[in-house]
Amino acid sequence: MGDPEKSRDRSGTPPLGPALGAAQFLRSQASGILAVDFFHVDTVLLRRLYCMVAMEISTRRVRLLGVTAPDRQLGSPAGA
Repeated sequence: MGDPEKSRDRSGTPPLGPALGAAQFLRSQASGILAVDFFHVDTVLLRRLYCMVAMEISTRRVRLLGVTAPDRQLGSPAGA
């Protein structure tokens, strides 16, 4: 039978060696990393659009996930 302490590690990721720095680790994991941003854009017609984009770090490809305008019929809350 094996050592029970060794069989308990089920994290699924190999331990990082001392020679693997942060930049090297990010390069090795780049295929699975996404950067996501949510921002607003003011148009020429003085309207505001809300956008959400994602960038694949490994390919630097930017994908537009969605664009929406605020609902103008909601108005301000009652009593405000």
